[in-house]
Amino acid sequence: MSTRSSSTRRAPLPSATGRPPGSCPWAGSRSKNWGGWPAWPRSPTRRRKGRATSAILSAVIFNAIIIPLLIPIALKGVTYRPVGADALLRRNLLVWGLGGVVLPFIGIKLIDLVLTAVHLA
Repeated sequence: MSTRSSSTRRAPLPSATGRPPGSCPWAGSRSKNWGGWPAWPRSPTRRRKGRATSAILSAVIFNAIIIPLLIPIALKGVTYRPVGADALLRRNLLVWGLGGVVLPFIGIKLIDLVLTAVHLA
């Protein structure tokens, strides 16, 4: 515990610039923003409030469209074809890499754009 009372505590000494120590040099008294930075450009993570709802709804709609389309393909099965390892790897990377990873992001984004344009989400 400190033995000094609050009345004997000294105020910080002003620096050579006239500002209290530890203050930002670019943060003027007229700035209402944090640190004196302008309010623009906004961060890409700062989006409007309904964005998460729209993205979730878009993903649900995308899955509702894709799953019924994939069921007949799964029930039909895959026929065995003797192909080389290079050709098999190339085909699997194209089908599962592009179709399984990239295409859902594009599809969900397109559905999201439509939902926001129609003001459903």
